Amino acid sequence: MTALDPAALATCLPPVPGLDWAALARLCPVFVGAGAVNGPLAENLAYMGMRRCVVVDPKRFKPQSTVSQCDPADVGELKAVVLAGRLRAL
Repeated sequence: MTALDPAALATCLPPVPGLDWAALARLCPVFVGAGAVNGPLAENLAYMGMRRCVVVDPKRFKPQSTVSQCDPADVGELKAVVLAGRLRAL
C-alpha cells in the first residue's frame, strides 16, 4: 500500500488550519516502544506519508501479546524488528 496523497487526506480527515501533510514525509520521528500504542501509531503515520523513523524497543513479544500486538509467529521476536518489517512492507 502506498501513502495517501494530500488531496485524499483532505477528503477523509477534518481540516486542520496550517497543517502540512507533506511534512510527514520529511519527519523522522523516534518511537520509544513498539507495542500496543506506538506500533499502530507508526503504521498509521506511514499510511499518511511518513517515510523514515527510528524504532527503539529492547523487548520481545510474549505469548499474551497476540491478543493485541502481534501475530503468533512474532512471539519471541524483538518488537522493534517486527514493527520495522511491517513498516517496510507498506
